[in-house]
Amino acid sequence: MDYPTPVVSAEWLHNHLNDDHVRVFDCRFALMDPSLGIRQYQSGHIPGAMHLDLNHDLSSPVQPHGGRHPLPDIGMLAETL
Repeated sequence: MDYPTPVVSAEWLHNHLNDDHVRVFDCRFALMDPSLGIRQYQSGHIPGAMHLDLNHDLSSPVQPHGGRHPLPDIGMLAETL
């Protein structure tokens, strides 16, 4: 299968949405409203998309010098995906 880039057009996604090797992740978030992303996902999303939460799925625990949303361990991220 030809994957043009990690970010694809709506037309490409529409044509490949049911392909076995295509995964869609809904990562909407708002820093000042941590539950906004899941609420928006629950009210509507691309068919088959999985919700990933910035605080729980896409970040490691905050460390003294790691910033607000440090990158997760690659093994943990792979397991999530």
